[in-house]
Amino acid sequence: MPEMTSALVLGMGFGFTTCSFACLPTLAPYLLSFGRGFRHGARSSAVFAAGKTAAYAVLGAAAALAGQGLVPADGGAGRRLHGFVLVLTGIALPFIARDRCDSRERTAAGLSLFAAGFSSSLVPCVPLAALIAAAAGAGSLLKGAGLGLAFGLGITLSPLLIGGGALALVGKTVREEAHRYVPLIRWGAAGVLVLMGTRILL
Repeated sequence: MPEMTSALVLGMGFGFTTCSFACLPTLAPYLLSFGRGFRHGARSSAVFAAGKTAAYAVLGAAAALAGQGLVPADGGAGRRLHGFVLVLTGIALPFIARDRCDSRERTAAGLSLFAAGFSSSLVPCVPLAALIAAAAGAGSLLKGAGLGLAFGLGITLSPLLIGGGALALVGKTVREEAHRYVPLIRWGAAGVLVLMGTRILL
């Protein structure tokens, strides 16, 4: 299983550098709005990372079948999908980022985080190119998917979980200390996500 180990190590390498820095700005508005402490932030980041891992598994399997030409050079479709998901998440954020323990709101929050993670992995970048190159020569759909899973797991085992936990802890503290500004914080965070998504779409 040397290929799987290599994919895991490669994912960890990018997770400790490029991916964490790229993902935390997307997670920040979300976790500052509704994070309920370090553990909750780490769990939310894990859901986001699970979306990324699922996307890498799908792309790895597809690359094993289709070859390296799977992802267009400009990645327009993946970029637009990610932008669209961010805009939708921003619009939904004020309605799902509440302090009540409503199961429907928790489900909606989890699904939006998973979707944001999944769509972020469709944007062409160095890690994605490395995965596609490795999976293209895998020889089977299952092996390609396995490489994607290993790569995604490597990215998950990174400062992403710690950073997400810290953001949620900061968000909880700010909301407790400035309770009357919570609606403003949440609408502001929603606006940031909508703006990020719109910039990607344009």
